[in-house]
Amino acid sequence: MLVVASGQRAPESDALKAELEQQGIVFRCGYLENVEELYRLADCYVFPTASNDSAVAMPLSVLEALASDLPVVSMRFGALAERLGEAPGLELVDDPQRIPERALALAGGPVTTRALAEPFSWNAIMERLIEIFDQLAHQGRMSRAGSLEAVSAASDTATTQPNVAEQHTG
Repeated sequence: MLVVASGQRAPESDALKAELEQQGIVFRCGYLENVEELYRLADCYVFPTASNDSAVAMPLSVLEALASDLPVVSMRFGALAERLGEAPGLELVDDPQRIPERALALAGGPVTTRALAEPFSWNAIMERLIEIFDQLAHQGRMSRAGSLEAVSAASDTATTQPNVAEQHTG
């Protein structure tokens, strides 16, 4: 078994890690250059974070896992419930004690969660930006030329960034 963990840890994390390593579990901590390979190998993604100080409201790792068609079990955290809701392959729990049970129930099961992440891809974001700029242009708040220049600049930036849905399922 392989566990990939964040760099942020609670005081009891070192003792737990040592106990798990004694049982043969391998840990990879910190930045991983080809993290998408681990998503492809995984049976389930678990996001146990409950503190708002520990992650952004819409955790990228959850989106990456969903884009990789992984089942996800997470604490009801930040904007996850609001933006993703309840869907097959995504379980949001209120009690951390339920995480292992739900992860084992979902692990390796046939799910397709990629569609949940697609609204957050670079292409989807660019389409929304174009719609917003067009609305502003029609309201006279921005010229059509200004709208197109802004979209072009944003598009140039977006094409240099990986698309979550494409990068992690490639």
